[in-house]
Amino acid sequence: MTTSPPVKNIDVWLIEDNRHFSEAIECILESESGIKLKESFRSAEAALKALPKKASPQVIILDLGLPGMSGIEAIPEILQHTPNCHVLVLTTDDGRSKVLAAIANGAAGYLLKGDDLDAIVSGIRDVVDGRAAINSRVSRMILDVFRKIPKPPPEAKLTERESEILCMLADGKIKKEVAGLLGISYYTVDTHVKRIYKKLQVNNLSGAIARMTQTGGT
Repeated sequence: MTTSPPVKNIDVWLIEDNRHFSEAIECILESESGIKLKESFRSAEAALKALPKKASPQVIILDLGLPGMSGIEAIPEILQHTPNCHVLVLTTDDGRSKVLAAIANGAAGYLLKGDDLDAIVSGIRDVVDGRAAINSRVSRMILDVFRKIPKPPPEAKLTERESEILCMLADGKIKKEVAGLLGISYYTVDTHVKRIYKKLQVNNLSGAIARMTQTGGT
């Protein structure tokens, strides 16, 4: 009889200066199976100072409106220290400039503090699984940016189908859903996604979104 290997915890750090909100997040994460809150910080500087000294987390939940270094400024610094970490923005600001700046700097997800707390847990799992965890209102804004791009930027050379798939993924759909909606196989969608990443010279969905918005949607 074989047994399945134990499921490893997703190690999470939290960077949030609002004490009451931080305590609420800490409470829900500490009671969540499969997710381990390892560290909590009140500033980006404190987290960056700790990164070289501690085991890197898989996910960092990051507020944007921090004292000192802003969350936007912190994202590339975090990823420089720990490139395999997924930065999940959790903020009150859904302004277009902040959203696009966060994604362009490497954020794997963008949630709002008004979202249900369970959405944060789902968002953590989503970014670890390679999906973009994006608030629905923010997602619609990103799609609006996409719609204002009349055609794929020449340097990107995306096909119409590749642009369509990227737009659907940016809307929060997973590859299996995209395959069903387009009437093609999961393997075909996965192949398109790999080609998109190669053409845009990125490694993940947030990078692809940032590349498209920088070249044609801003």
